[in-house]
Amino acid sequence: MAIKTWPSELCPASVDVGLHQDVQSTRSRSGKYSTFEMPGASWVMTLTFRNSLEWMDRPRVEALVTSLRGKANRLSAPHFGRPIPNGTLRGAPRLAQAVTPGSGVLSLKDCNGTLQAGDFIGLNGQLLMVESDASPVAGNMTITVNPAVRLTSAVNTAVEWNRPHILWILDEDDAVKFPYRPGKERPSFAIELIEDWV
Repeated sequence: MAIKTWPSELCPASVDVGLHQDVQSTRSRSGKYSTFEMPGASWVMTLTFRNSLEWMDRPRVEALVTSLRGKANRLSAPHFGRPIPNGTLRGAPRLAQAVTPGSGVLSLKDCNGTLQAGDFIGLNGQLLMVESDASPVAGNMTITVNPAVRLTSAVNTAVEWNRPHILWILDEDDAVKFPYRPGKERPSFAIELIEDWV
């Protein structure tokens, strides 16, 4: 398996990102639902590429997608719509306390700014969404995140805020088809990706 990094100069026409939660549900004969949240939430993404010309970026896009070799390789790419927090957090924040798999609360230190609900951070290769606004007190900040943490992380582990990347795998069993029409213009197309856990 090789990891292909998204070229910063390429820009998709649109990006749809969501979190696929793993929830088991049952419905009783009375109509009452019972639900049980399982570990295993994964980010999913649809990348749509615009109509392009043969001499512009289309050949590079096709080469990148083809280099994934179906599901053999991975694509490292950020959240295109929110690459840095809307809050003011910058610098080099770190974990103030160790976290274990399943945790949805992080204690941070060395924080010089805020995080807002919906901001993204990275921890040990995992993309986490901040669920509610948080402000530091004396450089320390506690945040609630979704999905839950998957890996154990020690005290002082770096917390990424600047374009945290996520590993993606093609979520398609068939080959990605690149549309061609007569002339130099190439029609738009889309690919489906799902998070590959680190």
